Amino acid sequence: MNSNAKTTAFSLLAVAAVGAGVFMGCTVSSGTVDDTDGGNQPQRDGGSDQDTGTPDDSDGGAPVCESKQEGKFIDDTCQACVEANCCEQLKTCYDLPGDADNGKVDCNAYTECIDSLRDECNAKPTQEEIDACFADCDSTAADGVQTAYEGIVTCASTSCATECGGE
Repeated sequence: MNSNAKTTAFSLLAVAAVGAGVFMGCTVSSGTVDDTDGGNQPQRDGGSDQDTGTPDDSDGGAPVCESKQEGKFIDDTCQACVEANCCEQLKTCYDLPGDADNGKVDCNAYTECIDSLRDECNAKPTQEEIDACFADCDSTAADGVQTAYEGIVTCASTSCATECGGE
C-alpha cells in the first residue's frame, strides 16, 4: 500500500480498535408488563399492526451493508456513509480470510494493525521512515487484504470525505 494512501486513510478514517468495536446485540421490548413475546402480538384494539415487512433502520442499529467488519470508521455518521457508498469494498476486504497457519491476517486484524501504528508512523520525519513503519502491517496481510483495504480508503476518500472528516 503506498504510504500516501495510508496517511490519507489515517487522517480520514480513524478506525476504532477491533475489540472496542465488536457489534453488540440489542433487546427490543414493547414496554408492556407481562409481554411474553417482545411486542410481536397483533394489536387487539382493532388497530393495524403497521408492519411493512422491511427492516426498520431508524434506530441506527441495523447496518446498511452486511460485512464481517468488526470495527467502525471514525463515528456513526462516517460508518453509515461508508456502508451506503462503499459496501462492495467493505465486503471484498472483510470477507477475505486470514491464514493463521502462515501468520497472515484478515482485514479486521490488518485494520487494527494499521490503526495501532497510525500516530507513531505518521510522526516519522520522512516518507521512507513512514513506509518502513507500516511495512510490518503490510507483511502480515493475507493475500488481497492490503489491496482490498486500499479500495475502502479510496472509496471513503471520494464518497464520504465530508462525513468522515476529510478535507
